[in-house]
Amino acid sequence: MNLVKEIAPDAQIWIYQNSREFSESEVSEIQKKLFVFINEWAAHGQKLTAAAEIFHRRFIVLCADKNEAIPSGCSIDTSVHFIQQLEKEFQISLLDRTTIVYEKSGKLNSFKISQFEQMLATKEVDEDTIIFNNTINTKSDLENNWKIPVKDSWLQAIL
Repeated sequence: MNLVKEIAPDAQIWIYQNSREFSESEVSEIQKKLFVFINEWAAHGQKLTAAAEIFHRRFIVLCADKNEAIPSGCSIDTSVHFIQQLEKEFQISLLDRTTIVYEKSGKLNSFKISQFEQMLATKEVDEDTIIFNNTINTKSDLENNWKIPVKDSWLQAIL
């Protein structure tokens, strides 16, 4: 499979977060489907130089090197339809943007945005808690700005 680390730093990325960890069998099956998808992914008939990978058994990251061929609206729509198919097939939730994944004691946990103030009040999270910032746009951001403290994220407005 084309791995994310092998693609250009300015490659465009999309992060799809599952509401739970994938099982081992799900990881295996989804990786196979990702491989097929990225090898067929095209924009206006031109094959995209793409990569896909599952991180932390919870995140699917798709990348397209925009230096080779720029992903078009139609190709992006195709990727979203692919993700929707995965959701149906595996009964998972990848497009829900209301859940925040955070790291605590080496484990990944999650909460709904609506629970953030309660999580602060009970000290389950604080301004230094590391969250996954799925709003990033490039592979370079994935390497440098994906895992950030709450105080450096858009959630800081609620602190």
